[in-house]
Amino acid sequence: MFRQFFVEQMIGLIHTSFHIIDEKNEPVRTYGTRKIEEDFFERNSGLLKNIQLGVTGDYPVILMEETRVFVIFSKGMQRGQVMVAGPVTEGPLSTAEIMRYHERYGMEESQEYIPAVCPLNRFISGVLLVHWHLTGEEMTAAQLWEKNKEHYIPTVNMPNRISRDIFERLENPGMHNPYEQELRELESIEKGDVRSLARSISEVYEGEIGILAKNPLRSQKNIAVGNITLASRAAIRGGVSVEQSFSLADSLIRQVEEISSVPEVEAFKREAQYTYARLVSSGNAAGKEKRKIGGGGGKIH
Repeated sequence: MFRQFFVEQMIGLIHTSFHIIDEKNEPVRTYGTRKIEEDFFERNSGLLKNIQLGVTGDYPVILMEETRVFVIFSKGMQRGQVMVAGPVTEGPLSTAEIMRYHERYGMEESQEYIPAVCPLNRFISGVLLVHWHLTGEEMTAAQLWEKNKEHYIPTVNMPNRISRDIFERLENPGMHNPYEQELRELESIEKGDVRSLARSISEVYEGEIGILAKNPLRSQKNIAVGNITLASRAAIRGGVSVEQSFSLADSLIRQVEEISSVPEVEAFKREAQYTYARLVSSGNAAGKEKRKIGGGGGKIH
């Protein structure tokens, strides 16, 4: 039983509407739905088809349509009915995406519509609460994603893709950058040793950094994101607070995405590593000074 009070609170929490439809794709009831969203369901035969294909009976099915997320609930509903939550988007859409959205559904220029925004983790928490409300079953996020993986082509194809990529690597032999060199970089950051970090970065070695995307710029950005992530963890081990290190990483990664050339990404990535090393170093220096002052005050002269 889907109670009115509960659904009203969920709409406020995860910013989504709920649509109950029958086996003929006819609307039965809606909650928090704007009129224009009802039109989307009528005009989107592909989505309705996917909704029926996604009905499995025992868990919420998460569907993607471009940048929009939908969830299908069937367990706990009346026989022949399913409930669809959505659409929501992970973040605000660009002007170009909104225009494509309007064109796709034949919307008039006067019809202003922007899908609701809800961070994915919060949306998934809401999905789990709705499932519990409908069925009385407690499901974790890990269980939800494990059950949903069969609906995503990249996940299903992962083993075959891994085999293909490894085979291609064997056919075109070449070495990756040394693991030990990477460890030296991270150890330098952890110790706050900027000079040692510079030496590690300047090391000459046989092998190359892996290719992480077809587009060179995208590949270099992916490498930079990985480097910044590892540096943030090394800094935490070196004494930087988790919140400070993670917040810095968030800022740096967002800045990486705004860069438009490979050399700029490389320079930015290295400066990010130096930033973390200096942060650890300044923290160590402050700690030593604090201990010095504290120790001096405790002596009897």
